[in-house]
Amino acid sequence: GNDVFSNKEKIVVFPNGNVLTNKIYYSNLNDEYISFTEEPIDFTYLERLKSYADERLEVSKSIIFHDMIKNETSNIERMKENEYEKQNKCRIIYDLLPNYIEKLTSKTTNKYIKKHLMACNECNQVWLDMTAEITIEDFEKATFLK
Repeated sequence: GNDVFSNKEKIVVFPNGNVLTNKIYYSNLNDEYISFTEEPIDFTYLERLKSYADERLEVSKSIIFHDMIKNETSNIERMKENEYEKQNKCRIIYDLLPNYIEKLTSKTTNKYIKKHLMACNECNQVWLDMTAEITIEDFEKATFLK
């Protein structure tokens, strides 16, 4: 924002709180400064710089925090959407599995189902259960038929 060729004092605040101006470099960690001019640096100038740096860093932290919350909210929404889409895909696969097993689906549908079964353990288990051989003993033990 400032014209680098102006005579107005330029101030750079680093994330660690260090400050660089036309006059000094201030180390926040050591609470020391190096002067670039012959003029004396008084205590109020240093306090003003520290306060300026603190204000800028606080604004910066607030922006970063706001962005983190916004990004996390977006991630949560995306996860919910992905879960909803996955559930819908699984419902479609459940509906298609009987026809797929009986070889009544098209080649395109077969590719879609195979791809989904390789990626989804739940649907793959349903397919395995539907295609498992049933013995007469299993059939006789079935309580849902009685």
